Amino acid sequence: MTPSATIRSVSRLPAALAAGESINEGSVMKIDRILSNNAVLLITEQGEECVALGRGIGFGKKNGDAVDEAAIESRFLKSSGGLSTFFAEILSDIPPLYLSITEKIIRLARDALTIELQDTLFLALSDHINFAVLRYQKGMAIKNQLLWEIKRFYPHEFAIGQQALRIINESLQLQLPEDESGFIALHIVNASGENNMQKVMLSTEIVKNLLNIVKYDLNIVYDEQSLDYQRFITHLKFFTQRLLTREFVSHQQISLYDNIDQRLPRAWHCAQKLSSYVDKNYQYELTYDEVVFLAIHIERLRKDNFHH
Repeated sequence: MTPSATIRSVSRLPAALAAGESINEGSVMKIDRILSNNAVLLITEQGEECVALGRGIGFGKKNGDAVDEAAIESRFLKSSGGLSTFFAEILSDIPPLYLSITEKIIRLARDALTIELQDTLFLALSDHINFAVLRYQKGMAIKNQLLWEIKRFYPHEFAIGQQALRIINESLQLQLPEDESGFIALHIVNASGENNMQKVMLSTEIVKNLLNIVKYDLNIVYDEQSLDYQRFITHLKFFTQRLLTREFVSHQQISLYDNIDQRLPRAWHCAQKLSSYVDKNYQYELTYDEVVFLAIHIERLRKDNFHH
């Protein structure tokens, strides 16, 4: 899926849809529609509609049956208005098998990463899989322009994406390309935090550009297995998050970094280039501390490359 297509799929989720919103304990919920063995549309005692996910929650059930609260693992609730039209539009184009595959991938991700994932991942990912298959069947090859970066910046999520791709290809007898592993990984990254897909992709693009500036300014080759490289990647990830949310870091302890521009002249010059790039392209003026932290990481990379 292209970046714009990925964003469009996610944007189909309405703002009023709340993932995991609480439903009164002990309330009676009845099935209004069975979406798959693991997903059903419910009507609560208060007349609210929600989609509930859970292993086998729809198996052997029929419309009107009550659902045990303990069987629900995730849910989507909209407190005003109906969900029927919305979910009919989204899910009518998605075969039940795709919903089952999506549920399996989410379970895999939750178990492997041991993190909480936003429940909206179910809709976004099932929608993505549906469109990916449709494109494949029409012979539309779409390249993931951030595949290289996704592999290196989000290795754990990409590993899940690879397993997910195998599940999809084996279940549907397809040969979707590796690019899809990257798209799935981004969906998981998006669902594991507060960022939306646009910010995840923009953050990845910024980190990519910052790494290139350092690489060509210092004329170095990254050792992607080194601890200093991994630390720099982690720093840049948090740095871009602060950039996009307009948060600033300042410790007000300039004495700790006195004359750092003289002690680390090469790294400091490179860090200033990063600062200029960010200011010019994102109107974000780095604090003195931010430049210092970048220079320290850059110096470690420079020395690591020199020793090798």
